[in-house]
Amino acid sequence: MAEIKSRGSYSWRIGASEFFADIGRGARLLSWNVNLAGGVRRSVILPPCEDEDIALAHGGNPVLFPFAGRQFADGKADFWKDKSSVVRPMPMHGFARTSVFEPLEISDSGFRSRLVFSEEARRCYPFDCEFFVSYVFSELSLICDMTLANNSAYPIPWAPGNHFYFALPWTPGTTRADYILNTDAKKQYLYSPDGSLIETEAIKTPQFSDNMVNRIFMRLKTNKISFGLKNGEENITVRIGSKVRPAPQTSVVVWTLSDLSPYFCVEPWMGPPNASSLKNGLSWVGAGQSDTFSVEVSLA
Repeated sequence: MAEIKSRGSYSWRIGASEFFADIGRGARLLSWNVNLAGGVRRSVILPPCEDEDIALAHGGNPVLFPFAGRQFADGKADFWKDKSSVVRPMPMHGFARTSVFEPLEISDSGFRSRLVFSEEARRCYPFDCEFFVSYVFSELSLICDMTLANNSAYPIPWAPGNHFYFALPWTPGTTRADYILNTDAKKQYLYSPDGSLIETEAIKTPQFSDNMVNRIFMRLKTNKISFGLKNGEENITVRIGSKVRPAPQTSVVVWTLSDLSPYFCVEPWMGPPNASSLKNGLSWVGAGQSDTFSVEVSLA
């Protein structure tokens, strides 16, 4: 079974990998480390700093629900307008990362938790629904599933995402300039502070030293992207869903805080930022139906 590290915090040791997650606070993956030959320990996903508020900290994989990114209503940030034109509050990246979750299943290979809707969350998203997060861990991979179950009599919108904090660079003696992103995206955009998307000249083989902060890759030809050293060694692969060609609005957002940050976030989202206003990437879950956004991260 998984080992309990502290209240709500568990660890899983599977082969060379060790995963940490807080299944009750944000259903958040906290870190992923791999023990390599010669006693070398590689951090794949960096943990949050201990002195940071875990709900808003940089690290792990914060769950972005019901909408990824910042939303706008009539140009006003941190609000969204529902189908009936009612304007409602919506924190950046939604409220799941700051919410309490109820653990439903804990096994040797992962967990499944359900979001506990607070009064504040209901003001933001007043629908009769349930939201679940599950992880399946393997020796060299993980799968994160987010599922929205609509219990109401009408469709409800969502556009979730992941916010993986990948350690980069991860090989001693290398810099960001030594790492590239391999993608077949047909379109690249930059995110404007007013919530709009600005199509930009595509970087054919993006290096992580390029202008990559808040760059959005869309119109993916396949559901797979990878990144790593230019020689192709030790690539990390991200697969979005099971369809070979994902929906056109499926997005990969790349971000880091500063030039000195020891991480670069490569974030698979159902749609781009401000999906609720742009209506680009917004998905509707039918009455009595459910929908799942699934992402696999692999070292293989």
